[in-house]
Amino acid sequence: LCNTDLPWAYDPLREYPDDGPRQELFQAYKDILINQHTPWVEIKGSYEARLHTAITAVDDLLREEQGVQVSDTTTVAQRIPGPGNN
Repeated sequence: LCNTDLPWAYDPLREYPDDGPRQELFQAYKDILINQHTPWVEIKGSYEARLHTAITAVDDLLREEQGVQVSDTTTVAQRIPGPGNN
């Protein structure tokens, strides 16, 4: 779930450029996810931090589903330059 901590940028598929409705929609989606038995993470921070959070979440989910131990594989996140992977 993407947080609203980055400025809104026009995109033909995006809506709610004003911060108030964006926050309300974010909170509504977050409330729904909290009450589900579905894995999810909040994506926030800089563009780089968001990318790494998303990649790590996908790697973790794939490892969990495949029963792979963390030390058994090189993750996608380890192959992308960024914090801790320079």
